Amino acid sequence: KPKAPAIGDAALPSANRTVATEPALEKLTSDVEPNPALYQMTVAEAITNGRPSVVVFSTPGFCQTAVCTPVLESVKTVYTQQSDRANFIHIEVYKQFNPELILADEMVAWGFTSEPWTYVLDTTGRVAARLGGPVSPRELTAALEPLLAGGK
Repeated sequence: KPKAPAIGDAALPSANRTVATEPALEKLTSDVEPNPALYQMTVAEAITNGRPSVVVFSTPGFCQTAVCTPVLESVKTVYTQQSDRANFIHIEVYKQFNPELILADEMVAWGFTSEPWTYVLDTTGRVAARLGGPVSPRELTAALEPLLAGGK
């Protein structure tokens, strides 16, 4: 069994940093073109509001795999199509960039040893999909659609 939540597990009710706790987006993400909407809600809030959620853990500016930016772009694309029906959250892998990289508390709490990871949570906060590495908008939409159609 993986350390990180698996399909069917409850998502961790993380109190990840948001613009409410850190208004400067450049401190919340290494994305050079961040979408502020992805930094509005904690996972703890998302799993209790009755909507499915997409939670992506990636570090576009410091990625070791060269797929973090494309994964985040996939999430942004699906956000533009489904933002009125689901929650979308980006959690940066690092909580500090300067003078050194310091791993975000959520990376440790969720049990990740690599990145990027994209999770799709059902309306009750359980993991419906767990996608490691590259994710296209089509793949993410396919994981999210059943939940939007009335599935948990």
